[in-house]
Amino acid sequence: MDNVKEYRQAVINLGDEGSELLAKLTAVTLDKVPYVDVIDPKMNGLRVVRPPDLHYVFVHSATGDPAQKDPGKHAASLVDRLVSQAQLVGATPIAFSNNIESVSGDLELLELVANGMNNRAIYHRVACLNGENAVVKGRVAYSANLSGTMISVRHQYKRPLLDGVPKKFKQGNTWYFVFDAKRKPVWINCDTAGTKPEFYERYGNYEVSIKDLQAMNLDDTIKKGARAIVVSGVVETKGKIPFERFEAHIEQCERDAGVPLILQHEDVKDRIVGYAKNSPAFHIGGATVSIIDEAVIKNPPVPRPGDSMLAVRGEPNPRCNGISAWRRLAVEKLGEDYHKTDEGRRLLEYFARPSTVLYPAFRELFDSGLASGFFQNSGGAYDGKLGKPLAKNGLYVKLKDLFQPDSRETELRTFAKTANEDAYGTWPLGNDGFVATNNPEKSKEVLAKYKLESRISGVIEAAQGDKIGVELEGILHSNGGNVRFPEVKK
Repeated sequence: MDNVKEYRQAVINLGDEGSELLAKLTAVTLDKVPYVDVIDPKMNGLRVVRPPDLHYVFVHSATGDPAQKDPGKHAASLVDRLVSQAQLVGATPIAFSNNIESVSGDLELLELVANGMNNRAIYHRVACLNGENAVVKGRVAYSANLSGTMISVRHQYKRPLLDGVPKKFKQGNTWYFVFDAKRKPVWINCDTAGTKPEFYERYGNYEVSIKDLQAMNLDDTIKKGARAIVVSGVVETKGKIPFERFEAHIEQCERDAGVPLILQHEDVKDRIVGYAKNSPAFHIGGATVSIIDEAVIKNPPVPRPGDSMLAVRGEPNPRCNGISAWRRLAVEKLGEDYHKTDEGRRLLEYFARPSTVLYPAFRELFDSGLASGFFQNSGGAYDGKLGKPLAKNGLYVKLKDLFQPDSRETELRTFAKTANEDAYGTWPLGNDGFVATNNPEKSKEVLAKYKLESRISGVIEAAQGDKIGVELEGILHSNGGNVRFPEVKK
């Protein structure tokens, strides 16, 4: 019954492995592309665009050709489509990011996808800056679906002249956002809501998934100290998913996050799969395009020994990652049509809540010099998003007094008999993120302004021996002792 350990291995770990492979394979596209700079040559190093003087930056998103079933050709078509969008407004395409949603995350499949993108990227002389590999078993009909976001440039005096920049506008069927980077490096990071849209499909509140798009992207942007300029997303639909409800929700989401948002709609027909054979379905993903000051590039936010670690949460929600496991457990406990039962609706009232967008509060903490590190608790939770980043920087923290999981999470965990190390390595369980700060009381005041609860949960130390990464005090490992990430081998 307990499939969470399997989920961690098959989805999170394989997704991470695939992302590393894609970064390596697509590095060949960086050669000889104008205005692209690799700040850090490491696997997950910073790849940026440095727009030339007197040039505007255009941002736009697309999917691969929905009719193209071959994964390599589908990937190639994504690059062609992004380039065509740039040409439509007289801009020069420079670099793009990509989101890959695949059935298995199989590395041979990812090589086919990478080769398809690389061939067209080299042909068009554009660079693949980065990408996200997501394993979404049961949600895609073919081996892989791709979407992407392009950064293009155009001289400010080229006709037709643009006024009122920055702004968003529509040309043909494509939405664009245009801005002046003012000589600052432009960065892009991308992510999707994964399989969480299934909960929204069952509950009927599709449009709130925009918050997931924002949270998964903006909350990674601030970890680099970057300043978000725009979130550019793609909503893929099959069947009667009312895109106009997404459009009506954009303005409110922009106000809440303080960042402009554009959404591209693509009817992908049978490429995506809903909770039942003939049910409507949608996916949502995209990227944040941001600027980074040179000073921040040289001194990125890094926690320091002696800093307090604040646990942070907004309205209780499951965030986005680890959702495949929750989906599976809900079906195992209540059946395929659990959303039609009273207990199922009670579960969905929680699991169909959107993620808390931490970016506005974290941005103010960074600008005020109050925070030295930010962590959004998704994508491997306490393992991938907290323990490993701390360990990478030679740090350790013992956490206690965390916010508690919602009762519905606890019910499903109890039903599945999920071990603590698997649960906390997969799910946020009540804690949206963490902030490292040398002024916890002032930081708590800032967080409260944004209706975020926070509490001091630990103090960061320099790593020593087995004391590295994160240790969860009072949450016991099935083999004895506290749960630790990265796991310490005995």
